[in-house]
Amino acid sequence: GAPAPSFRLEGAVEGRRIALRAHGTEGYVYRLYRRWEPAYRYVRISEAAAGEDGTAAFHDDMGAADWKMRDRSRAVYLLDGGAWVG
Repeated sequence: GAPAPSFRLEGAVEGRRIALRAHGTEGYVYRLYRRWEPAYRYVRISEAAAGEDGTAAFHDDMGAADWKMRDRSRAVYLLDGGAWVG
């Protein structure tokens, strides 16, 4: 199987808005990707460095315009486990 991630991820949704918080290692930079249809390519939409408490926060609108341009109410995300930036 896949190795265990080096962070814990929390998420909250309100309407079309999503908030994600990675609990990992201070000084690591985490990257959030969104999978866009119809090619299902992952595109980086955000990057955040973990602060002193080891958390990095992300926000997105799941209803953002894509090729369909309307009626979007869900999204697929990928969070890159981070790399230390010193």
